[in-house]
Amino acid sequence: MRSVLVNAGFALVISFLSIFIYHQAFVKGVPTYSTESELQTTQVSMPTYTAGQAGSLPADFRGAANTTMPAVVHIKSYRTYTRRRSSIYEEFFGIGRSQSNDRNKISTGSGVIISSDGYIVTNNHVIENADELEVTLFNNKTYKATVIGTDPTTDLGLIQIQDRDLPVLELANSDDASVGEWVLAVGNPFNIGPTATAGIVSAVGRDLDIIKNELSIESFIQTAAAVNP
Repeated sequence: MRSVLVNAGFALVISFLSIFIYHQAFVKGVPTYSTESELQTTQVSMPTYTAGQAGSLPADFRGAANTTMPAVVHIKSYRTYTRRRSSIYEEFFGIGRSQSNDRNKISTGSGVIISSDGYIVTNNHVIENADELEVTLFNNKTYKATVIGTDPTTDLGLIQIQDRDLPVLELANSDDASVGEWVLAVGNPFNIGPTATAGIVSAVGRDLDIIKNELSIESFIQTAAAVNP
């Protein structure tokens, strides 16, 4: 019984000591607000960053996300193909009638607006062999897009929608990327709105044999941010 009481007393002292340290280290430094108006007038202004300042980014990505998301679009690619159906008699005996019908194969991906008059960069594999392209913006407006050019060797594609004064994402020099820098990855492949994930630059100049082209050029910036296939 004495041993139990000693252990209980020791545990109680440790608990009070932990609460005291927590109060001194954390709670004491937190400001209190007497009224709701006082809380609303205390605003933290977010800094803005331009290309080349990535090394000074804080762990808070709200500023980068607010700048990026309006320029990220969802792309839907329609490919029409003919499906031929034959009867069991034709399969085995070469007689009977066959039927065919046209169907759409749909693939989706993300893109980035790089000019206010509607030029959008995306992946070549998203728009390759497309018969029709549909682009959905951050504000849910949809457009028909035309292909301006593609480069299968780097898996890049350029398309355009007809509009003006669109939000634009500024391009930076990829040679300035360094291992360890913060990365904010934003995409909208499922047309449910842009999604942001964060990580760091894990490696630069990576050749991973992803582009299946004998003349492919790969020099990827590898990141630790989660990206959908």
